[in-house]
Amino acid sequence: MEFVRTIIATMGPFGSIAVLAVAVFFMIFFGFSVRRGVKISAAVLAAVFHILSIITGFFYARNGGSGSNLLAGQGGIEFVLSTMVIFMSLNLLLSFSMNNMDDPAFIRILILLVFSTIIANVFIVSRDFIMLFASFTLFIFMVFQLISVLNLKNTVACGKINKFGVRLLAIPAFLFFAFSLIYIRADIRNLSQVQGQDLFSNPFIVTGCIIMVISIGLYLCLPPFQGSYLGLIKKIEGYSIGVIWLLYLPLGIAAVIKLSPFIYSLPAGRYDLAGIIFMVFALFGFIASGAAASGTASLRRILSFMALFYVSFILMNLALFYLNIVELELASLLNTGVLIPFIFNFLPWYMLMVFLEKHLKSDSIGNLRGLGRTNIWISVSLTINLAFWLSTAYFMFPFYRFLGEGNFPALPVAGKILLAGYFISVIFLGINIARIIRELFKAPLQDLRPGKFFIPVFYHIYLGFFMVVILALLILVLIGKIEITGSKIIFWKMVIGLF
Repeated sequence: MEFVRTIIATMGPFGSIAVLAVAVFFMIFFGFSVRRGVKISAAVLAAVFHILSIITGFFYARNGGSGSNLLAGQGGIEFVLSTMVIFMSLNLLLSFSMNNMDDPAFIRILILLVFSTIIANVFIVSRDFIMLFASFTLFIFMVFQLISVLNLKNTVACGKINKFGVRLLAIPAFLFFAFSLIYIRADIRNLSQVQGQDLFSNPFIVTGCIIMVISIGLYLCLPPFQGSYLGLIKKIEGYSIGVIWLLYLPLGIAAVIKLSPFIYSLPAGRYDLAGIIFMVFALFGFIASGAAASGTASLRRILSFMALFYVSFILMNLALFYLNIVELELASLLNTGVLIPFIFNFLPWYMLMVFLEKHLKSDSIGNLRGLGRTNIWISVSLTINLAFWLSTAYFMFPFYRFLGEGNFPALPVAGKILLAGYFISVIFLGINIARIIRELFKAPLQDLRPGKFFIPVFYHIYLGFFMVVILALLILVLIGKIEITGSKIIFWKMVIGLF
């Protein structure tokens, strides 16, 4: 055991990355075989190394290891982000294995997926500007390549994929310009040098920070940049949507957290105009996504708009910070919380959506009709999942700051408008959840009656797993075994300092 600990300590923050790199190395030897047995072996190998990667990161974090402050490092927040990304990649691996096993490019798809996960983790642990820029840029190209390979036979989606790719090309260009301004004018080469720096004595640095905010907004498809994202989701194959929901968007949220010293750099309370601008875009994202989801009958588009709803929390947290309503530490914690719905809500819904689209040849919300009557276990799992979905919309918003201890009258006018708009958006979210539940418990169509439409046991187990995890988390929070105090997560006796 001591030997293993020594190896993990030696690898430092790159331990999880090294484990996944070994998986890529071995999968290269599988070549581009089309034999089913070889494909299954490659998938099992990749899954095992994903699990080993998570274990490696856990042991490194538990032993309190830390890397160089200049090149890379893994603190509490890096461990949480890295584990989330690897776990979602593992679920994508499972989805591709179930839906793409007959694809001649299956092993290439696995290599692209694992390599994308490696690059994502390099970005998460990086502190040096060159490493941050290089890894983020390479990840963008890997995601574009992965989506393209998954849709090689889908000629209808080519135009939308190319349009999305052109927008992706603009992001590295903006980031390069932003990093260059900060690097040259402030002589800041890594994130550890930001502390204590007066970044705003120079207008060039302010310009660089603003460009950085715009580039991250463009990456996350935040309003008004959501057009190419929605067009892409509408046309690509169902199983490839997971690359966007479970890999691309989560890393964008991680980028906001990593680059928060610049994104949240303007002194709070002194830049009310910035807070108002972010508030307007946040309200547009919340209300427009909720209203648009209420007006479509496509299940994938409903889920896509819900993804935009949660990503808009990034804008809301920026508005709350610049309006001097929350401090930086709480804003960063709330940004980390945005990842929770993508793990516990989008993962099970993505898997079920892909299965229903594949077998019913439609992406309609009507695919859910009658499942609540013919598949009781699935209906219970989905209902609890939807309840958790609505609860996250509550707990991710610092209501106590507005409604507790008479704070509401002291809110600035912009804060009251933000609160009112957010309540409206939550109503739309509730309407969409009610629509889904209504479809679940409608009388089933002829081809959905028991014996006519069979959902494999795997999906019962998969959805049930997330239901159990959600209930377990709720119980652990209620009995005090999981606590969040300031910027620390206390899990039993293990303390993880996030920031």
